[in-house]
Amino acid sequence: MQQKNHKGNWHIYPNPTSNELRITMDELRWNTIAVYDLLGRQMLSVILNNSEGTKTINVEQLTSGVYFIKATDIQGNVSNAKFVKQ
Repeated sequence: MQQKNHKGNWHIYPNPTSNELRITMDELRWNTIAVYDLLGRQMLSVILNNSEGTKTINVEQLTSGVYFIKATDIQGNVSNAKFVKQ
């Protein structure tokens, strides 16, 4: 399936963070959230429940640095963001 970059209505906070990252989705259409390090290695993956408007992800185990989040919906649309882990 071809990936499409899609600007979705979702927000991550707090940024930077040390323990937990909250992801709030205005549209309940995202299916998965994946976290990648700067080398492109997938560090975390979370399957979202359609009834959730906010998802909290524990990032305490990640080392300090910059990470990328990729949100994918069931149609293959992709939206990206980044956050800093302190």
